[in-house]
Amino acid sequence: MKKSIFLLAILSVFMIGTVTAQKPFSGTIVMKTEIVGLENPEEIAQNAPDITYTILGNLSKAVVLQEGASITEIVNGDKKVVYVVIEVTGMGKFYIEATTEEIEKKLKFTEYNYEYSDETMEIAGYKAQKVIVKTIDLETDEEGTMVLYVSKEINSGDLLNFSDYPGLEGFPLRTEVELGAEYPGAKTIIEAKEIKPSKKIKSYEFLLPSDAKNIKEDPDLMKMFGMNPDE
Repeated sequence: MKKSIFLLAILSVFMIGTVTAQKPFSGTIVMKTEIVGLENPEEIAQNAPDITYTILGNLSKAVVLQEGASITEIVNGDKKVVYVVIEVTGMGKFYIEATTEEIEKKLKFTEYNYEYSDETMEIAGYKAQKVIVKTIDLETDEEGTMVLYVSKEINSGDLLNFSDYPGLEGFPLRTEVELGAEYPGAKTIIEAKEIKPSKKIKSYEFLLPSDAKNIKEDPDLMKMFGMNPDE
């Protein structure tokens, strides 16, 4: 009898763990950009391209298509490395690698503070929590504020955010940024309009393309893309 009760207890713990464990999100997210609060919308381009994310756990790939070119940002949250791949029609593919050391060097000049609110919003069928992000430039003391709505149903940790919002938990499904004093009351909103879970996403989709050239190895390429070869 005692053996049966002991076995039942073990099975109960196993079942609870199985039910509550959250599988990593796998799928695609399409982000739309709009600018609100302008009296003359023509002042700023309204036709911002969509951003299409492919996500698998702590791996993400964001693609922006533009006329004659595409820009892809690949983030590996586990290895903490970021690649930006630029493909130009008729010229080929080029990439910039941002290593953990380079990212940490950049981030050390900015202080990030997150205020997690009880306010939530449903975005494309997913629950998202409001987070007020306050930044301080440690060199100039300049302060900045933006509003994010993050979903832990997409990613519950902070690894995908290590290069943009270090320490932020949850995946941003909506970003609100004020345009500043030049456009009072106006702001840019980037929000997920379509989320499609998929079990077909594979880890190799987040690898750096083998035919891409490293921009930093060619001074002429760096100049062409507006980079300083001496930095």
